[in-house]
Amino acid sequence: MNPFPLDDDLCDGLGPETAEYLSTWAVNARTSYALRNWLTGGLSGAKVCVVDEIGRDRVMRRLILKVEEFPKAAIDGRLGEYGRHSDALHEAPKGFAWAHLTELVYGPIPVGLRRLALFQQVVGADVGEFVLLGALLDGARASEGRAHAEDFTVACETVVRSVLADWAEKPRALSAEGRERWRAGKDGRVRVSDFLDVSLAEWPAAKAVTTKRSEAIRGNYIAVEGEPRKLPNPLAVVAGETLIAGHEFLPLMGKAHGDLHIKNILLPVDPARSSGADPAAYRLVDLAKYRQELPLTGDPVYLILYVIARVMPDLSHSQRDALVDLLTRPASGAAHLIPGWLAGFITRVIAVARGWAGESRMARDWDEQSLLSMVAHGLVYWARGSTRPEDQEWFLRLSGRALAEYQRAVLPMAAAAAPPREPPTSKRTADPNWIAQFCGLLPELRRRAAGTELVTEVEALVAAAQLGDDATDRLDALIRRMDDLNGGGLRHVPGLRGGWPLMEDAFACPTGFCPRLDTRQPTHGVPLCHIPQERRMTLRRR
Repeated sequence: MNPFPLDDDLCDGLGPETAEYLSTWAVNARTSYALRNWLTGGLSGAKVCVVDEIGRDRVMRRLILKVEEFPKAAIDGRLGEYGRHSDALHEAPKGFAWAHLTELVYGPIPVGLRRLALFQQVVGADVGEFVLLGALLDGARASEGRAHAEDFTVACETVVRSVLADWAEKPRALSAEGRERWRAGKDGRVRVSDFLDVSLAEWPAAKAVTTKRSEAIRGNYIAVEGEPRKLPNPLAVVAGETLIAGHEFLPLMGKAHGDLHIKNILLPVDPARSSGADPAAYRLVDLAKYRQELPLTGDPVYLILYVIARVMPDLSHSQRDALVDLLTRPASGAAHLIPGWLAGFITRVIAVARGWAGESRMARDWDEQSLLSMVAHGLVYWARGSTRPEDQEWFLRLSGRALAEYQRAVLPMAAAAAPPREPPTSKRTADPNWIAQFCGLLPELRRRAAGTELVTEVEALVAAAQLGDDATDRLDALIRRMDDLNGGGLRHVPGLRGGWPLMEDAFACPTGFCPRLDTRQPTHGVPLCHIPQERRMTLRRR
């Protein structure tokens, strides 16, 4: 006879060590547990099930039991799921926690080395009457009709809209604590490289793999199957080795799940609906990656990529090509080339998220930062061991394409200069002084080149600087030609190679990419970095 206050099925599923630890606790808590059903979890390896509890005075209730492996980094202060879940309950807007989160019961219960058991209950509902959103995806894939696909898409739209509007409420700037974590300046602006690096750090295993693989994938560009031209290397950007890595922007931050996917969303059963479930009353589980300050673009992008990773076996090579186009350029017209239900799901989730951002007049920022979240999460799936080997290259391609589109938006000259597949990969110059010199001279170069054939060469150098290519000789040749045409005056620039040292306080390049120094000019104020297009960056005082 089973001596534990856990039934045989629950003991078998948890394993002997966990069952013994949990039983010891249950005896002292005067409770017993019987397994009702297992819930399929995500990729964390956690065990999740629904149990019936009998407590003191034979009081019964139905709970969710989850056993999680606590990360080794916990000894350094990293919170596990219990801590993150507690934060989410405490920080959620009034009503959201009650409506869409689960309530923690008891505290975290140690059930082994770095292993905790967590009990949760769904307030106001029977947890046994919920289904995973993933069940609707199965219906959408299997059905030739439109009903199941529409149910799945509506459910995803509903959850994404609610997570943004009801949980995050509004996009926010970083707090002082958030600025430290995201390595932002006092103005809250974050570098692209830091945005990607910190985003990857939320997935320690994937971060370790990308770091290791980056040693073998060098250079500013990568050649990927299916792409006619080389793509920007996202690993080089994470490492801060290209100009786009230093581009700064104000991230749209707020409360976010951090791991939003179809197996972390519960829907209450509703027999009156064709899907059998009510999306408006959804519940979120597995809050192990919740934070009060995360990129708000992350949850919608991750949800989309999670679904794609599961349907990749259903797609042909041409459909995969079209899928990259649809994700990175939603208005490209590629939607008709992939299965209708999948195209509808992607376009409508993108639209509902963008529409929410548009209410704050942030639609353009949302588009750009969604591309960066796609770069980060594309790398996560590329590095993840559970991703099929034949699909990993596709996710690296998606990451590179998203980066190329982001670069096109913020540094259009660099995007236009992407090399074809055949030439050798460009390498960042070991001596970026030419970029410093070029940046300081650019306004004058453009003025002198206006109306001449030199305009093309000036703009080509802009692209080379944005890409980090070595164009020292080309700049020297251009300066000589302009000196010959205009009588000199360009070669002796204070603080630059071949000029005089600065003798007063100087301002440094805000990107950290080039060593340009300059001083405040009486008639022009603080110097500017001239290379980026559209968004000039003020130089910072050293």
